[in-house]
Amino acid sequence: MSQTVRLATYTTVLECTAPRLLFRDILPGKDQQIRAVLKVIAQTKPNILALQSFDWDAQFRAARAFKDALNAAGWAMPYLLVPRPKTLGPKPWQIRAI
Repeated sequence: MSQTVRLATYTTVLECTAPRLLFRDILPGKDQQIRAVLKVIAQTKPNILALQSFDWDAQFRAARAFKDALNAAGWAMPYLLVPRPKTLGPKPWQIRAI
């Protein structure tokens, strides 16, 4: 028996001009752009999701908050991989899974 695996990539355009702004905006759930992104992903229900144009922080605060918000929107993604962007350092092989 075969199973369907849904792969999705999404250019979120959720980049901010200062650290932790995205994390701050995700928490209250009032930002319309963030809610729209969450709704599209929850409706698509991907098994694997790659987000582009998403703020990166060393503690993965924004990524974790987004994962929790996605769960609250109706689609739980049990794993999160947050690679360090190439623009932040010369070691692209240092990938941390949380």
